[in-house]
Amino acid sequence: MQVPLKTFAITCLLYLGVSNHTKAQLIQNDQGAPFLGINYTDVKGHPYLLENWTEGTVRLTNGKSYTNVQLKYNLLRDELFFKDIKTEQLLAFVIPVVEFKLNDKEKGFILFRNGYNAIDTQTEKSYYQVLFDGGTQLLKKTSKKIYEEKPFNSASTIKSFEVLHFYYISNNNALIKIRKDKKSVLAALANHSGALEKYIQEKPLNLKNEEDLIQLIQYYNSL
Repeated sequence: MQVPLKTFAITCLLYLGVSNHTKAQLIQNDQGAPFLGINYTDVKGHPYLLENWTEGTVRLTNGKSYTNVQLKYNLLRDELFFKDIKTEQLLAFVIPVVEFKLNDKEKGFILFRNGYNAIDTQTEKSYYQVLFDGGTQLLKKTSKKIYEEKPFNSASTIKSFEVLHFYYISNNNALIKIRKDKKSVLAALANHSGALEKYIQEKPLNLKNEEDLIQLIQYYNSL
């Protein structure tokens, strides 16, 4: 079901501004920082996947979908925000998002989804980029953390955003963490390791290359 963006924005604003008491509680729960506009002025870089607003689509837990939404995905908080078309304010989704797509001019649509079993520091609410969407999926978890460094002979500490990438194979929402190398991938897909190793040699594939890794998972799904 597609809902007009104008109706979508008004609905979310109504939820977010039910009362001053509710809004104050949200700010308090976020340790005093502005709930919808946290500043990182002392940190080099930005916390988002893409720095600028990006048009995309979202699907919520209630089954509703919205198109042509201006989105920003905060990798530090693992949280998706949208822009109100009237005020250009950064707003959070009241109803959780289970899937969203970002329309990147260089890479095309980038698909993200949650609902996978918890692993490492991630929960079922954590978003993963779906690199290959099949019976066996290839997922990429991208996050950011604030890295602090004090240069030699300096009293000042420099803060910057550090980008982290991790890869997982998903079967029925259960995740297996892999490295981008042949040994790790073949161990995770041991039931067809022989056929996969042959395929890697014939092509040949370099699994440190993300595109080659996607190709291998696509081939695995064809076996």
